[in-house]
Amino acid sequence: ENLQLILEVASIYDHDLDDKEAALGYLDQAKRVFKRFQTSSYGAAFELVMPVEETPDIYFEIFVKRADLNGRLQRYEEAVTDCNWAAFLRPEMAQPYLMRGKIYWNMQQGRNACKDWQKSASLGNNEAAVLFDANCTATGFDSR
Repeated sequence: ENLQLILEVASIYDHDLDDKEAALGYLDQAKRVFKRFQTSSYGAAFELVMPVEETPDIYFEIFVKRADLNGRLQRYEEAVTDCNWAAFLRPEMAQPYLMRGKIYWNMQQGRNACKDWQKSASLGNNEAAVLFDANCTATGFDSR
């Protein structure tokens, strides 16, 4: 039930032991704990009623870490879902849009990638601005 401990163990498996599958198992456990906490507080449709601005930052961290690992494991659909959750929990943060843009690019969904990089850049992310300029302006996507 200790999310910080679960994330630390996942990090050890991912970075120190290079066991990405074990790391993902711990991140899956963290996601289950998150959902259990939210369901017990707000009910089965918790995402419709929970005040995201009051959620702990660790919830955002869970989904960013899962998105990163699922992306590296080329589990792109799951990585997009994780980015969606991260963006839902912290819409003012640029990172989920940058990550999701990279995942969409790997999925050969350039239009979606460009939209996300543009959003991330608008939130101040320089890497997203560079990716957008390099990959999207020449294709005619530029809607700035």
